[in-house]
This record gives sequence, C-alpha cells and structure tokens, in this order.
Amino acid sequence: MFEPPRKHHHVDHNMEGIFLHVLADTMGSVGVVISTLLINYKGWLVADHASSIFISVLIISSAIPLLKNSAEIQL
Repeated sequence: MFEPPRKHHHVDHNMEGIFLHVLADTMGSVGVVISTLLINYKGWLVADHASSIFISVLIISSAIPLLKNSAEIQL
C-alpha cells in the first residue's frame, strides 16, 4: 500500500532562542511595571523581590530547553 511521504518539521533553534529571549524580556518588563505600581500605590516593598524572583525564573525556564537542545545537537 502506498503511503505519502511524511512531512518533517525542521525546528530552527536560533529562532526558538530568540523567541524565548524576547518573551522573557517582555514578561520581565511587565513584572517590573506591576511591581513599580504596587510599590507606589500600595506601599508593598516585597513586590520588588517578587518581581526579581519572577524574572529569574523566566530566564532559567527559557534557558533550560535551549541548553538541552544544544547538548543533544552536540552529542
């Protein structure tokens, strides 16, 4: 029985990295704006620390998949 050729999806890891970097930057900026508003209007100084933790989690979570992909390619 004849089967049509399957389409292979090519993943561009550079574009994936760029997308994750821009997404993390955008979400980090949103976190900073929200924490600034919370500090100015509510006086919640802990918002600055929460924003810093949020941004660092975003950076780490976007870096881990890229590191795994790079390791798979190199190995």
